[in-house]
Amino acid sequence: MASVHRRSDVNSGYWYYTYKDEHGKRRTLKGFKDKRETERAARQAEERARKIREGLIDPAEERAVTQRHRPINEHIDEYEAVLTTRSSDPRHQRQTMKSIHDAAEALGWTRITGIDAAQVEQWLVERQAARGFSNRTFNGYLVAIKGFTRWLNRTGRLSADPLAMLSRRNEDKDRRRQRRELSTAELAALIDAAQNGPARGGISGPDRAMLYSTIIATGFRESETFSLTPESFELDDADGPSVVVTAAYSKDRRQTRQPLPPNFAAELRPWLAEAKHGHCLWKKPDKPCQTLLQPDLAAAGVPYQNAAGEYADFHSLRHSYITRLLRSGVSVPVTQRLARHKTPDLTLRVYAHVNQDEQRAALGAAFGPTATSGRMPIENGHTRPPEADSRAPARMRSRMRAAHTASLADALDRTMADLIGCMTDVDRLEYKSKLDKDFRTLLHEAATPRASE
Repeated sequence: MASVHRRSDVNSGYWYYTYKDEHGKRRTLKGFKDKRETERAARQAEERARKIREGLIDPAEERAVTQRHRPINEHIDEYEAVLTTRSSDPRHQRQTMKSIHDAAEALGWTRITGIDAAQVEQWLVERQAARGFSNRTFNGYLVAIKGFTRWLNRTGRLSADPLAMLSRRNEDKDRRRQRRELSTAELAALIDAAQNGPARGGISGPDRAMLYSTIIATGFRESETFSLTPESFELDDADGPSVVVTAAYSKDRRQTRQPLPPNFAAELRPWLAEAKHGHCLWKKPDKPCQTLLQPDLAAAGVPYQNAAGEYADFHSLRHSYITRLLRSGVSVPVTQRLARHKTPDLTLRVYAHVNQDEQRAALGAAFGPTATSGRMPIENGHTRPPEADSRAPARMRSRMRAAHTASLADALDRTMADLIGCMTDVDRLEYKSKLDKDFRTLLHEAATPRASE
């Protein structure tokens, strides 16, 4: 039973009431100066606690109702404070909040209950048609607004995410800026043009040549490269030369340690010795592609945009790095790790380039006279090699099977070397020992002619 009393230690003229809440704990709250009003508040608090205990009232729903009556600007401000603690990229925060404010203003949201999926989608479609931006920009707006509504749902302010049914658009069908890889001859011409060219954007020719070489040798993004200092390079590391990008400039907001090719590390050493310590190696100018790269490409005779509409900008140097790795026979998992991609799909779908010469060479190897000579017709979806014919001598079949298994062994060894390199030393030895034993036994069995032969 609730009780009403005055506090002897406080001379304020207010009455206080004590009651048992829904958890059975006694609570004392400040009432009113009028005793009857305080008694009424005490009865209401006690009745509410009883209904909660009996399941007649859902406290979460009560809080949600309270939140729904608040102005939407208060929710947006609170979400911005949360976003600040999650992301260290001020640019990302500004873009996200601008998208949310633009939607709220354009659609006339005053309460969070006014957020409607159909209105948001229609607004984005009309905005895209009016401004002509790509599907990638469309998705950027959508992701920003959906992040806000997901947060409203997770914090209990909305019982469901009103934009959950909206999905992103396919960016591959509307990619406005296609990058291309630069060939080895084009990269060499670019570096040579920069080396012998005048200063541009406050950066000398030799320094620009080293800037391009660094991106080609590391695959770093433009902002990551311009953040490097002499202290970023660890040329005498026990595990080999490497370069470190701090978390503040890395795209995934994690410190990145990238290995360096030994020959490039040797070229870097004398150049870094003359650099000013504690400062960025290259001062980033305004619009670096227009200021630095495009004039050097023109001097090198390399088109900035080719006949297919593909661009050769700073990010194209990263494309060239990843494509050169794959073309050199580096496995996809290792290339993905060096590229710092979350999925191999991104590595292969966007950054791996295949030119016409490679396609023709592949067709020649697969269907040329050498590849097709001596092969039997296709049976059950597989080409039957000559050694499968029972008329072939047993010694010939044995030699050809052994050669096939030997090439298979080499291919597997290369792949396993890449995977084993990602393990710890203890796991590496144990795994490789077991793998070699099992695989060699398998090869021996496959290469040994059958008794019937």
